[in-house]
Amino acid sequence: MAGLRDLVQNAPKEFRCALDGKLLCDPVVSPGGVVFERSTLVRWLQKHGPTCPITGQALQADDCKRSPEIRKQVTEWVRGKGRQREPKKKNKGP
Repeated sequence: MAGLRDLVQNAPKEFRCALDGKLLCDPVVSPGGVVFERSTLVRWLQKHGPTCPITGQALQADDCKRSPEIRKQVTEWVRGKGRQREPKKKNKGP
């Protein structure tokens, strides 16, 4: 679905994971203020060890706090963009 792909690719930077650039669904914020998609960060830490991929500082997944505020902002942005993309209904005459 090209429309959805375009929507995700054109998402504001603050709504994208700092590690892979994908749209945030379950955002977490590191102690250093970096925002990641939780599952992406967990996989990265399992593979590369307990170091922030952005700052190089020591980091465990449990050090990061979930951010319902960012999640809400992303959801509202997506819904707003979705409404802009909805085709207008044509009135059918008698």
